[in-house]
Amino acid sequence: MKPIRLLSACLCLPLLASCVAQGPAVRHVEGAGQPRVSSWQCDGGGTMTVTRVGDAVQVNSPRGVDVTLPASPPGSRERYGEGLYAVVFNGREALWFVTGKSPLNCKR
Repeated sequence: MKPIRLLSACLCLPLLASCVAQGPAVRHVEGAGQPRVSSWQCDGGGTMTVTRVGDAVQVNSPRGVDVTLPASPPGSRERYGEGLYAVVFNGREALWFVTGKSPLNCKR
């Protein structure tokens, strides 16, 4: 193969590789997670306050429970939980879970 053809082929490979479908693109925007402190209005009139602390959140729940929950799975910015408690964020909505009780729907 002539050097010019080899060079052309080498330059085209990255372009061709970028055209191969590899599933949906996932893009993380820094700071796109929950704010450091947020207040949520929950069904039934209760309020939940959430404070981000590193890879965990401190939750002052609408049912009077104060708990710190780690990201679950580690690195998640939407799901936190441990033991009897969990909270899942989806944009401006959150679900507060306590084992044995119905989840509470909360909105920001």
